[in-house]
Amino acid sequence: MNKKEKILIYGRNGICNGIIKPPFGFIFSRFCNAKKLETVCQGSIQQADNYGRVDYRFEYDFLTNSWNKKSLAY
Repeated sequence: MNKKEKILIYGRNGICNGIIKPPFGFIFSRFCNAKKLETVCQGSIQQADNYGRVDYRFEYDFLTNSWNKKSLAY
């Protein structure tokens, strides 16, 4: 797994407490928001819309440990 395929979560004691993976079929591209865990992820060509765009914005839901797709990223 490379750095675009996971987020490592560390506690204050420096011990890794968990891993957050990107949505299925996507890789991390960049982070967007300081208040919530939001990221832009790149999908494959199979996930492209009619115009060929493959970048989508996702928000992480800590209660369900899942990503929610918000919108296309520009």
